[in-house]
Amino acid sequence: MKTGCGTSGVERGKIKIQKITLQNFLNYKKKLINQRQFLPSKVNILYEVPELSDYPSFFQDRSRWISDNTPYNSYTELREAIEGVPFSKRVKCFLDSKKHEILNGRFIPSTNIVRELIPEFENYETLHHGIRNWIKNNTPYENIEQLKKNYIPGTLFPELVTTFLNSKKKEILEGQFIPFKKNIISLRPEFSEYKNLMNTVIRWIRNNTPYQYITEIIEMVNGIPIRDQLRNFLDLKKNEILEGCFIPTSKNLRNVNRAFGNYKNSHIVVAEWLMENSEFNDLTSLIEYFNPSKSNLGNLGRHGYTPEFDVLSYRIENAIKQIVRITNQNQIETLNCTTPFKTMKNIFIFLEKNSSWCFVDILTSEIFTRQDYDNGFIAFHHIDRDKSNDASDNLVFLLNTNHGIITRAQRFDEELDDFFQMLLIENVSLLKRGVIPENWKKGWEKLALERGIEINPSRFKRIRSNKTIFDRESRTRKLDEWF
Repeated sequence: MKTGCGTSGVERGKIKIQKITLQNFLNYKKKLINQRQFLPSKVNILYEVPELSDYPSFFQDRSRWISDNTPYNSYTELREAIEGVPFSKRVKCFLDSKKHEILNGRFIPSTNIVRELIPEFENYETLHHGIRNWIKNNTPYENIEQLKKNYIPGTLFPELVTTFLNSKKKEILEGQFIPFKKNIISLRPEFSEYKNLMNTVIRWIRNNTPYQYITEIIEMVNGIPIRDQLRNFLDLKKNEILEGCFIPTSKNLRNVNRAFGNYKNSHIVVAEWLMENSEFNDLTSLIEYFNPSKSNLGNLGRHGYTPEFDVLSYRIENAIKQIVRITNQNQIETLNCTTPFKTMKNIFIFLEKNSSWCFVDILTSEIFTRQDYDNGFIAFHHIDRDKSNDASDNLVFLLNTNHGIITRAQRFDEELDDFFQMLLIENVSLLKRGVIPENWKKGWEKLALERGIEINPSRFKRIRSNKTIFDRESRTRKLDEWF
């Protein structure tokens, strides 16, 4: 017997079961579909689930499932992706489908995000070019950086955090507000999405307070104000100061207590104390009277560095860790030096006599030459920017050109700065384990682009470059032996 709508209850029940069956089958194949290993064509589906052959809403339900469960908006887009449509066309189709969201600031097409949504783009080396060309042709902007600046709220995080901290500056300096992550997020929950929040906080602290770290603010809160602590210390050192045995330079004060050396008004406190307790009007007159040695002054010419930083034996010890060679097993071997070198020039003499070894730049594996050392083209760099942290794993040698690029990133590009810092830490760790760093093989620029980091070519252009360890090895071995 037919119902009023022309479909029997049995038929409606069958259709409902078919609908559930199709959804369950597609969910079962979801991983394979998203990996482009299974095309959900009607033929392929009916081969495994023949009972769906007379399902009247097959195409509508399949399209709806594809739209809800894959990065594609239709079966056609999915089929093109699986059957080998050129990457460039697939990128364009994907971005076209997201155009409304992009123009309204709800989606940022960075390489990282696009690759996360469509895993097969992981192997598309020029994805960033495809994205940039699409932005140029389909939006009012020339590149992704302009789009971010004008439409994506997330890119304003550094400025918003800085503005927030400026509004809290008085409370921070008075110890009424400690800029811990949880304290900031409790007041501004939106900052929880900002992955570089604490890096921005530390930079703000160093640029806007007498302190270098949050811990120093806590010390100030829990104890006596820095100014009073410094005066108490000078009182204890009074006899040594007035006899010229201790010179209260910022460097020497920092060696006693980092907070003293980083205190921006330390010179004023020292001058006031000298006027009250001696015949000297300021630190300069004290220094002129006693004429102390450079070591007693704490190396005033290199503000912030420890005395060990300039010790030749300490530099040689660190240099040895970057003297490497590639073994027959395609691994990195570092020099095991039983007899220490007396000078840096002795290192280059050793390398000339033992050509299998190279003293290399930690970032690029470019080979240092004796001319680089003689001309001052080699930099000794603190990875974490803390000049007082002379831990062995925190100090590396770089060509001046590479050191300049890292320094520019620190000033102008926070994302690239974080990338360099993590990359150097990784490379130091890999050398210890005898593993060839990934960026030595492909270059840091390519690795940065693969990780979705845009690079300004004019700002980070290389002035000069040396041969890398791979350039030298390629004379006798094929590169693909270790790539």
